[in-house]
Amino acid sequence: MRARLVVPVLVTLVAVVAACGGGGSGKAKGSAAGGATNPAAGSGTPTTTNPTDSAQTGVPTGKIRVFNGYAPKGQPGPTVDFYNVDAPGPNDTPVISGLQYGQLSDYVSPRAAPGSATAYLYMFRTGTKQPSTGATLDPFAGSEVWDGHAGEQATVMLVTDSQSGPNGDEPVVAHQLTLESTPTIGAPILAAPQPGAGTIAVEVVSYQGTTDPEPQVQIDGTCPADVDAQATTPPTSATAQTQPALVAYGGVENFAADAGTHSVGLVLSNGRGFPLDAAACRAAAPIVSASVSVAEGERWLVFFYGPTIKQAKVVVAKVA
Repeated sequence: MRARLVVPVLVTLVAVVAACGGGGSGKAKGSAAGGATNPAAGSGTPTTTNPTDSAQTGVPTGKIRVFNGYAPKGQPGPTVDFYNVDAPGPNDTPVISGLQYGQLSDYVSPRAAPGSATAYLYMFRTGTKQPSTGATLDPFAGSEVWDGHAGEQATVMLVTDSQSGPNGDEPVVAHQLTLESTPTIGAPILAAPQPGAGTIAVEVVSYQGTTDPEPQVQIDGTCPADVDAQATTPPTSATAQTQPALVAYGGVENFAADAGTHSVGLVLSNGRGFPLDAAACRAAAPIVSASVSVAEGERWLVFFYGPTIKQAKVVVAKVA
């Protein structure tokens, strides 16, 4: 499935997004390129909390987590804080604090303003609260990365856009949204597991403007067909693997998975729009892979990112 959203962040980003309910302890989660399960890159641990200061006293609304994969010019981008408001005051505390490159936050529930049904999340460089101005155009100074309502859930990835930044010095930061539960604006991107199985959702960063071949997904040495997230009777993992799936840049594909540990990797197709057949896909060596342990009824997101598809890294995260 290719329903997804990639929005460049310049000064004020208006996101068309979704998310659902509660906070978390803020531990970073992820896996390194090559498939070994490790703490995410960065020595710190992001802190997540629901603020109790006077700026936002509304009801915690929606459920959102953020992955920081922004690396301008191939170097890790800044550590980031996230607030409920776009101009935090001295008493405002971050909802997510200290999110370093390669780290994934826990789910949090930003508070909607009193009388509002919509909650927002804005990003700032850690330790700063100054919104961007026309002179600075800092994408990490109050840019909106999410707006959501009760019952909505999502994961947002901060990634490197191929465009030059507003000052011509570094690529802009974009956010790529994975809708996990979207009761108010449509069906989720991630497929519901079938009885006795789980779902592995594979997502690839947009790489806007790339001419690289599209990747294909290899799971346990085979190249399965994908599952339509909106199908009423999606195929199980026993479906004949006759149509190996391409994953569009910026897209998501769902795969049914039996309970157990699986190796999930990417191989490169023959070219844009020219997938390998099942035999050639099985024989190809993955450019990057990760180990995913799935239990019955679980959904897992496997997100591939990095400077180019041939230098891809991977983060693996369970969907709540």
